[in-house]
Amino acid sequence: TALTAVTEVLDPQEKYLGTASALNLPAQTAWLRITATNPVTGFELVGTTDFNQVAEYSSLSSGARQGLLAKLDKQGSTRVALVNIEEAAATVTLTAYDDTGTQVATAQVSIASHRKVFDEAQDFYQQDISTATYLRYSSDRNLVAYQLNDSSENNLIEGLPGL
Repeated sequence: TALTAVTEVLDPQEKYLGTASALNLPAQTAWLRITATNPVTGFELVGTTDFNQVAEYSSLSSGARQGLLAKLDKQGSTRVALVNIEEAAATVTLTAYDDTGTQVATAQVSIASHRKVFDEAQDFYQQDISTATYLRYSSDRNLVAYQLNDSSENNLIEGLPGL
């Protein structure tokens, strides 16, 4: 559900740097859609304000119908997020591959309009994907996709956008 919009005015070449809480978003906010009157060249999220975990996600695109999630972490865990940025539901096929390019498993996910699915990579599949090293996705709608890889000690988290 769309909530009250928040507007920030930036001059050319200026950047907004701050916390989400500084935007005074409504308490019910679950995610953001950023729109601009002129092109925006990037968007990044960096971890938690208590610095217990730091991750970066950067996007320069308005979504894609297919892409690659390039690194399933073998020493920790990999979580995958798929965000449907369109007005209609999306049907997404996720295919897991090993280092030789051999298909390991496939899964299909439905995502409602302007919704996100976020889960451990393995949990999208009914088959075991422990031998997989990367995922491909294809969709009938534009998506923004990214992955978060956690170290086994939970002291490092990296965010990688879908390629």
